[in-house]
Parts: sequence; structure tokens; C-alpha cells
Amino acid sequence: MQKLKAFVASVLFGAVVSVVSSFLFLLFAQNWAAGISSLWGGGWLYVATFIPFVMAFPMVGHYLANTARVTNRTMWLASFISAFLVTLVSGAVGAIFAEYIIRGSLDTVNMEGTLLWGGIYAAVLLPITGVFARVILHIYATFLVKIGVVPKGIIPGS
Repeated sequence: MQKLKAFVASVLFGAVVSVVSSFLFLLFAQNWAAGISSLWGGGWLYVATFIPFVMAFPMVGHYLANTARVTNRTMWLASFISAFLVTLVSGAVGAIFAEYIIRGSLDTVNMEGTLLWGGIYAAVLLPITGVFARVILHIYATFLVKIGVVPKGIIPGS
């Protein structure tokens, strides 16, 4: 029952973080570009980020729940790995899937370019996304401690 509780909480947390981060990113990008034209923004970003976030949090939660002691270094490493993978999948594969879901076709998609530049973006943005991921993972770990999935004291700062 505890594993099911951890899995459901992780999936829900990933879904919420996906929607909130996509909304904030689009809000910032629209404001910076020319002004806010729509609060929903580009629907493709919500679709592209949903699956990677929903997959990443249960994996990190499983690791945290099954580790005796998590060091600060381990949390940073998990942050950078998850940030790279989420950015890579959402920037490449997620963008292709979102294009197919929204437009119904992949005829106009440059597949090789999307996959190549998705990897480049994931690597170049890693110093920024890694720090954001560390903050989000700290909030997530604290959440797991509060709901009783992870024992208090095994996560730095909890």
C-alpha cells in the first residue's frame, strides 16, 4: 500500500509540476517577447512536458524511498540527471508527439533537426535547468517526507 501511495503521489506531483512549469515558462516567454496574448499559450508545451515529468518523479521517488541516506551530492546528481532527461525528452520526443497530437500529422516536422537540437538544448541549458530541478526535487522530497513515504532525516534539509 505504501508503494502505491508513493507512486500515485509522485505521478500527481509530476503532473502538477508539469502544468505549473509550462504555464510559468509560457507566461515569461510571452511577456518577454511581446506581451501576454493568451494565458493558455502554446498547448504543445503542456503536451510535450507532461509525460517526462510524470515519468521522472516516480523514478526519483522510488530512489528516495529505497535509499538509507541521501547526501546533498546525490540530490544534485539526481537533479542534473532528471533535468537533462526531462529537457531532452520534452524538447525532442515530446515536441514531436505534441506536433502529431495537435496538428494530426508529422509531414512538416524536421525529425532529425528536432532530435539533434533537443539534445543540444538539453546540454546547453543544463546549468539553468539543473538548479531549478534541485529546488523542485527538494520540494518533492519534503512532500514525500510529509506524506510519510520517505522517513524524516534521510534527505538533506528535511
